[in-house]
Amino acid sequence: MEIIKYQGEYKQQVIDLILHIQNDEAKIDLQIEEQPDLLDVEEYYFKNGGNFLIAIEDNKVIGTFAYMNYGNGNAVLKKFFVAASWRRKKSVWHSIIN
Repeated sequence: MEIIKYQGEYKQQVIDLILHIQNDEAKIDLQIEEQPDLLDVEEYYFKNGGNFLIAIEDNKVIGTFAYMNYGNGNAVLKKFFVAASWRRKKSVWHSIIN
């Protein structure tokens, strides 16, 4: 497993993972149209000094972690999701936090 900066080639996997967790697991019923940041990660996160990281295992997205820069040393954590099969594995959390 590795943590990398978001790359467009993983866009659909990121969207699929997040929507699955939000809608199938948590039953929140959010649509992609309600989350425009997922459709343009570069604009919403990177342009203003934020970041969007993804955890990859065997070329598959297993987790996401992002933050948006709000200036003056402030940031808002966003899109912190981990696939169910990886939630209890310390390596994912340790890699993201460190």
